[in-house]
Amino acid sequence: KIETVKKSAEKILSVSNATLKIKEKLIFNNFSMDIFKGDRVALIGDNGCGKTSLIKALRKQFELSEGLIHLPNHFKVSYSDQNPEWSTGLLRDYLKKENIDETKFRNILGVMGACGELFERPLESFSKGELKKVELCKSFLKPNDLLIWDEPLNYLDIKSREQLEEVILDSSPTLLFTEHDREFVENVATKVIVM
Repeated sequence: KIETVKKSAEKILSVSNATLKIKEKLIFNNFSMDIFKGDRVALIGDNGCGKTSLIKALRKQFELSEGLIHLPNHFKVSYSDQNPEWSTGLLRDYLKKENIDETKFRNILGVMGACGELFERPLESFSKGELKKVELCKSFLKPNDLLIWDEPLNYLDIKSREQLEEVILDSSPTLLFTEHDREFVENVATKVIVM
């Protein structure tokens, strides 16, 4: 289950006339979008068109060259990166550091088909699919106003993909995601934006 914040404002995110240049290279230009509560927005486009760069700008990892992003600080946003954030050391150590309940985390991972022995192995020994499940699992832990997922299906097995689709349709979170899998986009997205 994806828990959403019950009393979110209607407009969650607004991007207005956004332009991003990195070392004089134009990544995207004059891009605008609005996301309202309950929207499930798929950002699609060829590799290199700026989807991940836009997500990094939303995370304040990149600063726009022009334009505006309005995402109020009090909104709770859960991110799932294309490249898993936790990839070295022990999973248990990250959970302690982030004050995440290990039992709840284990239960969610178990539902996704990742078993308990993962907690005894270093993250370096995880398959790419296991790392992706850990990365997605973080999104399920706390109520949020907005989920932002960058290519959530990468390295996932078919059963996990189906589970992810099912939980999105059941929970109806407000979601911004990038994904190349057309069937998943068609089944899940309420809006599609081409970059």
